[in-house]
This record gives sequence, C-alpha cells and structure tokens, in this order.
Amino acid sequence: MATYNSFYLDYNSTSPLHQSVINAFSNGDILFANVSSQHNLGKKSSAFISQINNFLFNYFQVSQKEYKIFYHSGVTEAVNTFFNGSKYAICSVTDHPCVKNVVESVEDQLYLNVKADGHLDLQNINKRSNEFKSQSVHINLTLVHNETGVVLNLSDLKKN
Repeated sequence: MATYNSFYLDYNSTSPLHQSVINAFSNGDILFANVSSQHNLGKKSSAFISQINNFLFNYFQVSQKEYKIFYHSGVTEAVNTFFNGSKYAICSVTDHPCVKNVVESVEDQLYLNVKADGHLDLQNINKRSNEFKSQSVHINLTLVHNETGVVLNLSDLKKN
C-alpha cells in the first residue's frame, strides 16, 4: 500500500483552542441557555449577548439603529438569512459553495475574481459601483480564507 504525505490547510477549522476557552470549559463557565428564557441561565446568556453586541458596535463604531447583528449556528444558515430577499449580491469566486449557491438565486450578482496571490481583484466592483450607489447591496467576503490563509485587507475595500 502506498503512503502519501498530505497537508490539510484549513487551519481555521482545526486550530487549537485558546487557553481561556479551555479554562472556561473546564470551569463550567460556558453559558448555554436560550436567551429568551426567564430562568437565571437564560438571563445571564442574554446579558452576555448584550455585552458582546455593545462591544462590537463600539469596536466598529457603527450605530445599533443602522446595523444589525445576527447570530447563527452555521455558515449555510447565516448565508441564507443574510441574502434572503436580496436583489443585488456580491461575493468572491473563492467563496464556499453554499454562498455561491444562494447568490445564484439573487436577481443581480457580481462575483469578484482573485489575483494570483489570492487577494480580491476589486476592478469589477469599481466598474459597477455607480449601478449600486442607490441600491441595497448584500456583500459576502471572507476575512481570513480558511484554505489559502489569505487575509482580506479591509482598507482596500474602503478605497472602492
């Protein structure tokens, strides 16, 4: 039987847990309750989610009146929720198939190509930006690509 050397490059899904997470599990400090429940664990979970929301809105300096945060159990559910009812959608050709499958059902799509180094080629978005200015556009981009390790440079997006 032949043996093969192999490399699994999906570090995001196989990375080791941070020590603080290991400690939380060991101490039983993980909140696991329905945030709508009126019992103590539900109330603690709800308060924790509120703290997380406040942190995220402050960190990104955005208004809670203008933006929403959605929590979900997995990427397919999130993508379906996010693009539901969209008329215009943008994603990368290297996005997960569940993203591209949902985007295909949107009325008008734009698929961003990637350059040889794995970074997004934003020329297409520049060409079509005038079309999108007065429209509500849903954009799905991966901050850290789980197979290539390419990190999206958010400042590049601000320029476009």
